[in-house]
Amino acid sequence: MSWLWDRAELHGMREFQLALERFEETLETMGEEAGHESAKKIAHTARKMMPVGPAEGGHVRDTARADGMAAVLGGTFFPCTGWLEFGGRVGRGNKVGAGIWRPKALPHGRYLWPSYMIHYNEVSKIQDDEMVETARQAGLEVDG
Repeated sequence: MSWLWDRAELHGMREFQLALERFEETLETMGEEAGHESAKKIAHTARKMMPVGPAEGGHVRDTARADGMAAVLGGTFFPCTGWLEFGGRVGRGNKVGAGIWRPKALPHGRYLWPSYMIHYNEVSKIQDDEMVETARQAGLEVDG
């Protein structure tokens, strides 16, 4: 049994390849801009959720910030920020036995993850809108 192949011609394939290359080139900068905007929203909400405490260098809540595409907590003056975010139980009423501290770690944290979940729909929309705009600028047709 022999197979018969018809010759197929594609028109516009080169233009499509060029548009995909332009899209790829601008994708990284688009991601940085959208990521930074999203990180600012998350850090702003996390800042509102964090405790206020006196410290020589300021308050621990002042360390919530957007650094590039990441929302960041803590810094040099506040090495305890990781414990605040994911820490366990300590203090009056939470001690077990004779001063033995037993941690009850929080798998998703107290500030950043809840802040992200609050802004999940906004962050997704920001990312989607930037992706669509970048594709259109590259010359690709986008439906929706």
